[in-house]
Amino acid sequence: MMIDTAFTGRCGFASRKGFTLMELLAVIAVLAVLAAILVPAVTVSRSFQLTQAVQQMADVFSLARQSAMAQNCIVEVRFYLTKNVEGATACRSYQLFQVSGSGMVSPLTRISYLGDGVIAGTGGSLSSLLDTSKRERHAGAFPVPGAGTDYQYFSFAFLPDGRTNLPAMEEWFVTLHLKSDGDGRTTPPPNFGTVQVDPVNGAVRTFRP
Repeated sequence: MMIDTAFTGRCGFASRKGFTLMELLAVIAVLAVLAAILVPAVTVSRSFQLTQAVQQMADVFSLARQSAMAQNCIVEVRFYLTKNVEGATACRSYQLFQVSGSGMVSPLTRISYLGDGVIAGTGGSLSSLLDTSKRERHAGAFPVPGAGTDYQYFSFAFLPDGRTNLPAMEEWFVTLHLKSDGDGRTTPPPNFGTVQVDPVNGAVRTFRP
């Protein structure tokens, strides 16, 4: 039986060619080069996001202190604890409030969020400002997007003379890290940043390993 070569050529099953070993090796080599380029770029991007978040938090502390001194009032910094879609509780948003002489509390700024994938550590010794053994946790009152009043928060305040209302004999700080390094950690991951506030004079410092 003879096969019509013209027909088989048109159908494609007689003239089909596979990849050679050299072609496969070339594709693998290209993929390896792309991976070597892209993986460090992603790492640098995440590290940059964390650095930005640390500076952002330090700027918020400084703004609160300056506002308290300029307006001769108490300015409260609140860290919101809200649940994510998995039900875990994390801290990634905050807001400043002005406290009048009569005790009336009113928002000084809108709610702000840390960068994508960045959270404030709440476990163990990561953040003394978010430690239930050191600071009281309050129930929500002002609505928070996505949580309503079903949330809790930690807070501290700057006084009109630039001091804080924090006990002077302890160190006060908050540690930020990437959520991908684990929510609910009790120790800092390799990549983290810390914002520290001096309780006596309100000075703010940052640390990045």
